[in-house]
Amino acid sequence: MNLPPATANKLAQPASTGNRHGQIVEIVCSLAGNGWSEDGIFAELRPKYGNDVSDNEIISVIRWAMTKPFKPSKPSGGGSRPLRMYKVTTPASITGITLPTPIPNGAMELVNLFSDGEFIQIASADEEGKPSCAGTLLERNTWIKHFTNRSPDQIWTGKRGLYVRINPMHPGANGGDQGVSAYRHALLESDTLSPEQTWQIISESGVPCSLVITSGNKSLHAWVRVDARDKTDYKEKVALLYEHFAPLGFDTQNSNPSRFSRLPDTTRGQGRQELVATNIGATSFNEWIESRLLDCEELYRFNINDLATFDPDNDPNSVIGKRWLCRGGSMLFAGQSGIGKSSLLMQLALTWATGRDAFGIAPKDNRPLKSLIIQAENDLGDMAEMYQGVCRGLGLNPTDKAIGDQINIYRDTIHTQQGFIDIARRLIERHKPDIVWGDPLMSYLADDVSRQEIVSKFLRNWLNPILLSTGTIWIWTHHTPKPSNDPKSRSAWTTKDMAYVGFGSSEITNWARETASLMRADREREVYQFALSKRGKRAGMLDAHGQPSNAIFLEHAPDSICWNQIDFLPEGSNAPMTTKPVSNKVDKVVAYLNTPRRYGEIMEEIKKIFGAKSKRTIETIWKDHIRKMCSKDELTKTYVIAKKEENQDDF
Repeated sequence: MNLPPATANKLAQPASTGNRHGQIVEIVCSLAGNGWSEDGIFAELRPKYGNDVSDNEIISVIRWAMTKPFKPSKPSGGGSRPLRMYKVTTPASITGITLPTPIPNGAMELVNLFSDGEFIQIASADEEGKPSCAGTLLERNTWIKHFTNRSPDQIWTGKRGLYVRINPMHPGANGGDQGVSAYRHALLESDTLSPEQTWQIISESGVPCSLVITSGNKSLHAWVRVDARDKTDYKEKVALLYEHFAPLGFDTQNSNPSRFSRLPDTTRGQGRQELVATNIGATSFNEWIESRLLDCEELYRFNINDLATFDPDNDPNSVIGKRWLCRGGSMLFAGQSGIGKSSLLMQLALTWATGRDAFGIAPKDNRPLKSLIIQAENDLGDMAEMYQGVCRGLGLNPTDKAIGDQINIYRDTIHTQQGFIDIARRLIERHKPDIVWGDPLMSYLADDVSRQEIVSKFLRNWLNPILLSTGTIWIWTHHTPKPSNDPKSRSAWTTKDMAYVGFGSSEITNWARETASLMRADREREVYQFALSKRGKRAGMLDAHGQPSNAIFLEHAPDSICWNQIDFLPEGSNAPMTTKPVSNKVDKVVAYLNTPRRYGEIMEEIKKIFGAKSKRTIETIWKDHIRKMCSKDELTKTYVIAKKEENQDDF
């Protein structure tokens, strides 16, 4: 297999602890682009890194890379051929590929790219090869006159090359982004790829380029036409551009709209800056984006043999429960404001940090899980009280270093949207958590949560790539809307319905692999129902008597900030009846039914045993719980007497 020299150097000198994830991503992308198999990449990487880099981390990066455009086809006999758009190549593998012949009068071609009345800024290079000043700013037609009879080399006698800004500038501008008059072009360049590599990638990608210029035999500069409306639109389009090209080795430091590029027809040392292509690729940036998003070659194709032989019980990506939450997965945890979602979050994180189960929900193989908490609503005192209270309730030593190594907590009240995503990515790379807890979603989305396109961009386009590439699970806490004045507004809701209690677009719920809710279950007593709505049966959650359940009841501990699980049956509450009543109470009612009883007597006995008050709650216990625990023979006599005396046809 081909091993590029730059990649070989990285493998020979592994990065220091804390900086290794980024290097691993770069190496995996390079090897995947050069035809290496998953097993081959793992075998090459594993011996290079210490215990601070787990097998699962390396595997998750490899699997992510194998779904990306630079992934090569698998060898024949390996099942379905994975689809690809293009791959990173090396000089050794591109024999016969050369750059296009330079276009004569390249400087004039560049100037003609601008419109009448627009100002173009050109600067000479200093001894270090950098722009010596802001440059000379002249109107486009003035530059045409200069270049009509003379080449740039005849105007500037230095031989270090010349620079030109990629976008027109306001008259009198001294440089800088504030001087840009039209956000027309973005710059693509790579100092790590050869000009031939860069040309192959750019030309095959179909990205719309007005100009492609050599920088003196060192690299290529591609002027990508983005035609942005304003600075904000420019920033968004450039972000999409770099999202596509940065993993292939392109420099992301060229994102500002006043960036200098190289001016053609100019001598630079022993080389020449030349124009080699004009107007290649798609007709517009939007057309390129659409083709990129719709191109099936960017999708991951499942191998039918893999589907047929997959073993759910031994899935290495399973983290919690029976594939309840897997690497790269997500959960939405919604609840009413001020009821203690953050403290329950802390309790789950600390419990799983010790490898123990929380209400029956356990990490796979009881492995201690590492959590990163990023929250916006609690100060030091709030978090300290929660941490100490939960430790006291769980019997943990709050100063135990083993726990401290598993939990990292940050408060971020500054960043939102893309800025928050960037911060989260860096924190994930630094701490390598199994789970990230974002508390709450609304603080970081910072936009109209009811609009699907906004929610989708934040969760699917920005956050999901990080989760898929790192294998991290993300859990958001989220608020519910203001409660209805009607106490019966949710009286008929099931646990499945509770998936949509969160405020805003249903896309939030649809995005999450699991949804959990924490809702007040009784109007008089402070009891709360914790329900799992999507994949609850996989979680392993148990009720107070050890029976599998997708909903349990909790209350605040009396002496600390901690949650206790309790036996409880809602009394006329707005919580759905989803859990079985306490088993010994059911047994008492069943024993009572061994003797023929009238319907009214049955209702009175249920009221007495369960402490129920309303007729509706008593009837619910009878229909949904007692009868389901008894055989038909056991209830035959009761049926007869009840129907005769009470005319109850709804048994």
